[in-house]
Amino acid sequence: MEKVNIGEKNTFPPSYAKIIIECGDVGKPYRPSNGPEGENFKDEWCRKCSKSDEECGGGCDIQGWTVILSADDPAYPAEWNYRPDGQPQCTDFSPIERAKS
Repeated sequence: MEKVNIGEKNTFPPSYAKIIIECGDVGKPYRPSNGPEGENFKDEWCRKCSKSDEECGGGCDIQGWTVILSADDPAYPAEWNYRPDGQPQCTDFSPIERAKS
């Protein structure tokens, strides 16, 4: 089975991740600032997660709540936040494991 190395999941270029660190946003909620950024994040996280994969019986509600709520809302999903390296992450991520062909 193929495992995903979470350290390789980078939504932002290193220069932008550095700004996140310098601004003290590490650990704070992550909410994509626009559609393309959100799609990039979903490509790296959600579409590779067993909890949102239809083939695996996915039923993750995190994506929907991140669209509806603002990042400063107490109900905003805590799972989407900034890692120590300044990159956004989903702490509820569970990689889809499929046999290599």
